[in-house]
Amino acid sequence: VNIKLDTTADLWNTVRALGRISKKENAAEAAVLSAQARLHEIAQSYAGKPRPRVLYVIASNPLDVVGNHNFMNETLTLAGANNVAAKIGNSFITISDETLVKLAPDVLLIGAPGQPEQQADDPRLTRWQRYAIPAVAAHRVFLVTDPDALTASVDLPKNVRSLADLIHRGVPSTTG
Repeated sequence: VNIKLDTTADLWNTVRALGRISKKENAAEAAVLSAQARLHEIAQSYAGKPRPRVLYVIASNPLDVVGNHNFMNETLTLAGANNVAAKIGNSFITISDETLVKLAPDVLLIGAPGQPEQQADDPRLTRWQRYAIPAVAAHRVFLVTDPDALTASVDLPKNVRSLADLIHRGVPSTTG
């Protein structure tokens, strides 16, 4: 089976195809519908709220970030973010330090899958503190340590919720 997982639509199609192949179509469809419903619920919880400008760094040497037209960009959107790199390229793109500064993210997410949770004054953030960007000034630079954070699966809602929690950390609630 040739599997393409560029977008969430590809993910759902793949789960359904694997369900057909394994003769578990009903279970596959139920998993897809459940994941889609949970994603819709998460997205609705951020509807009408400010969308922080986010940059998600998936590798630091070279500086690779989440661009447009991929499931990770969709994940950021569902998490209530505005992916600032979406306007400069598709898929996963390499940028310069200067471009990072020009993008001026409000939140900087640093991929660190499988690493220990971020701690106060974490030395792994030292490199990122040198950038003159809003995220650094506001202390909104976060390590994404979930080992599945970059994985397209029916557990995508868990990943979206984790990213949303980081993206919106410290943002005052507008509900009354």
